[in-house]
Amino acid sequence: MSRPLIVLLICVALVGGIFISMGGETLGPEPQKATQKEGPTEPTQTAPEKAVVMQREDARGFEPASLQVTTKNPSGVQLADAKVTLTLENKGVALNGSGVHKFSTLTAGTWELLVEHAEFIEHRETIELAPGAKEQIVVRLYPDMRITGTVKDRFGRKQVGQYIWFLRLDEKYPLRMRRASKMLGAQVNAGGSFVAHVPADVPLRMVVGLPDKPRWEDTNLTTIKPGDPLHLDLVIGGTTRTRVVVQGAELERSERRSMFSLAIQTSKKVQKRRNDQEFLDTYDSQTKRQVALGKQQESLKRARDLAAAEEKKPFDEFEQDPNADPSESQAPRGGRLKRMREARLKKRRERIAAGLPPESKKPQEDKPLPPPVTFRNDNPSGLVWQTMRQETCPLTGELTFHNLPTGQDLRLQVVRRIESLNSEAIFRALPDVTQVLEFQMPGAKSSRPEGAAPPVISFSRRMENLPEDAPKAGATWKQ
Repeated sequence: MSRPLIVLLICVALVGGIFISMGGETLGPEPQKATQKEGPTEPTQTAPEKAVVMQREDARGFEPASLQVTTKNPSGVQLADAKVTLTLENKGVALNGSGVHKFSTLTAGTWELLVEHAEFIEHRETIELAPGAKEQIVVRLYPDMRITGTVKDRFGRKQVGQYIWFLRLDEKYPLRMRRASKMLGAQVNAGGSFVAHVPADVPLRMVVGLPDKPRWEDTNLTTIKPGDPLHLDLVIGGTTRTRVVVQGAELERSERRSMFSLAIQTSKKVQKRRNDQEFLDTYDSQTKRQVALGKQQESLKRARDLAAAEEKKPFDEFEQDPNADPSESQAPRGGRLKRMREARLKKRRERIAAGLPPESKKPQEDKPLPPPVTFRNDNPSGLVWQTMRQETCPLTGELTFHNLPTGQDLRLQVVRRIESLNSEAIFRALPDVTQVLEFQMPGAKSSRPEGAAPPVISFSRRMENLPEDAPKAGATWKQ
């Protein structure tokens, strides 16, 4: 390149630099002009400030979501060879992964999750993913369908302790618990819920009850397939509720120990060879206790009368005897029997020291033989009443009996300390209806003449139907 050309280029560069520097100086004063005397007018210019802040679409709606799926077996061991599939149906997107897989960039929306394994039943689930969400779920695969649910009756009462069975077409209702343990089903826990495992694609019949005591049965067969809802809310029908109201049963706090019990009795047939008067009178366990208590009181009264006749003083361990030793006057209960036993031992030692033989025992009187067992003419059917439910009546005088058997003759009984009062009429429990039995409490035994027959309870009965919004019997399946 020639020297003149180089000189020309240098001159052009210098002129350009001077021009640029002069242009920067001319633009500098402009901001000062914009802020000289326009300050007082700025508060009135609100429109340009609002125009600067523009509305634009929120970018968060486009943030990708992530989902981590971990597949395990019933014991909690991870299944790395399980196949995981995510499907977005409305866009036709399908993603595949392994048993422990993380899908990092997912579009927000509704995804269908499918987990498959050769040894277990497939698992289907619908997942809602929000923009930017980071979800982690654990899927457990089972060799059968895992069902959770609750069991209640139409009154809203949890069927705690009952069993729910899933019987196949050829299976009969279990009669014993040993056989029932090998069948499909579960027991309702204290919260009213259960967890059961049933096979897929098999028609099953649902029955609720204890072994040999079915309480409710579904007339329709149930077939559960993979992907179906696995939570069951079951409402059973046919249960009973009987409410007993006792008028005049309110007791003061000091009289609570004299509270009575209410019992529901049912008839039962006994064998003819045991159908004698004494056996029928003491067949019920409560009656046996009352008879034993009555005999105990009679024997105590005879001992008290005998002691009063021999010693000419009342049979009371805590009563002071003016002629007795003051140190022995405060003897505890049972001290008199102890002194009598020591007196017999002292007398026996004296006879042995004197060389006399022991005192011979008095011969026992011959007791008459019990009459032979005969068939009662006043009870040709051989039916007796037996207590099936008994509860202490609260201070309110109201007591409710649930799940009484239907189709059986029942009667009401008031149980006191040494006597029982029976109802004159019988009744039957009705399903899905509240039956109210109301009667007046009879007076105490001490208020009746001696030897008078015990009164008979006469009750009135009314029915209370379930409200219109009460749940209907049947099964409701949920996700």
